[in-house]
Amino acid sequence: GSMDSCNSTSSSDSPVAGTPIPLSRTIEQARAGLMQGRAPALAPAGTGGTYFLQNTDGSKVAVFKPVDEEPLAINNPRGHIGQGSCEGLRKGTVVGEGAIREVAAYLLDHDNFSSVPPTTFAHIEGGRDGSDEKVAPKRGSLQQYVECNGDCEEMGTAAFHMEEVHKIAVLDLRIANTDRNGGNILVRERGPEEPHAHGKYELVPIDHG
Repeated sequence: GSMDSCNSTSSSDSPVAGTPIPLSRTIEQARAGLMQGRAPALAPAGTGGTYFLQNTDGSKVAVFKPVDEEPLAINNPRGHIGQGSCEGLRKGTVVGEGAIREVAAYLLDHDNFSSVPPTTFAHIEGGRDGSDEKVAPKRGSLQQYVECNGDCEEMGTAAFHMEEVHKIAVLDLRIANTDRNGGNILVRERGPEEPHAHGKYELVPIDHG
């Protein structure tokens, strides 16, 4: 169903309370889209609840991942339902902490060295669905949507500059990520005004939950 509004969290119980994150424009666009009635759209792939938020024109501007819809969480929409607060699909992870890991990956990517998209915590207030039933509020991670040409599984490795590959490896070593695969590295073609020192394509790492 549709939801009324979207707010970046800043409560004192947030691990990154008060941390400036360059998502103001994205949040405002997503809020405007929600207020217009553009419901979050469930992504076609993945094991958890991953939703695209749109602006008033219908363009994707953000990716929202509710805590209660992670793999093995109580409201997972893809059949991977659990009791929550247990071990996740990846050994050593805890269900319900995916949003924290998503935000942590961005905060630990100092100076955006590895191109992790800006990510923060967000709270989406419940609105009303098509049957006028109240939709429960959701909290989770909100990430800036990245326009891309696909992911690494759709392209040959020869297209990528070595420095782009190394920056992903550096990130994964630093955050102890053992879940990297071609499907969670987006490929974005650089525009004519961008420096091309590291090749035609920029690699953008996502899915750190």
